[in-house]
Amino acid sequence: MEKGMMPISRAGHWKGKGYRLQATGHKEACGLRLGACGFTLIELIIVLVVLAAVLTITFPRMEAFFSRGYLKSTARRLVGTIRYLHDRSATTGKRLRLCYDLNENEYWIEEENEEGEFEELKTVLGRREALPEGIKFLDIITPEGKINSGQTLTLFSPKGYVTKSIIHLQNEKEEVQTLLVKGTMGQVTVYEGYVEEEE
Repeated sequence: MEKGMMPISRAGHWKGKGYRLQATGHKEACGLRLGACGFTLIELIIVLVVLAAVLTITFPRMEAFFSRGYLKSTARRLVGTIRYLHDRSATTGKRLRLCYDLNENEYWIEEENEEGEFEELKTVLGRREALPEGIKFLDIITPEGKINSGQTLTLFSPKGYVTKSIIHLQNEKEEVQTLLVKGTMGQVTVYEGYVEEEE
């Protein structure tokens, strides 16, 4: 050690009051470690290209997955609404009807008043509900026939009778869910695909 130099610790730092300098050997070792952990511009570009290729392959499948999920969740929501109407009609002793607008892809609930007229139900579940974007009523089959446009309805009576209805929902991928509303007890069966009669 040269005269006047401060001793070096094993950690590679100068010892002494007020000094905290790295030794040359320790600095080089840190530089090697940092270099090993870093990425060059070419490596980053390669990674981005690979990610873009993977997303290009998987995105259509992901889109189809979410589209199918929206279709199923819409069907479940309608099933819940139908069961609610059946129970409410039996509880209140009033006739109710689930109205559909196939042009606007909306549905809402109407309840019979004291004068025997139907008016829109002013509750959270009774308000007009629009189908999610990309989901539509393909058609609805009732005792009056198959409806492809305009409005139709399913009627619920206090004695448990429900107008038999077959509701077809379709998404942008042309996948279909069928809701078969039976004429008694408000039972609803959901089928994958287009079904016109109970399987």
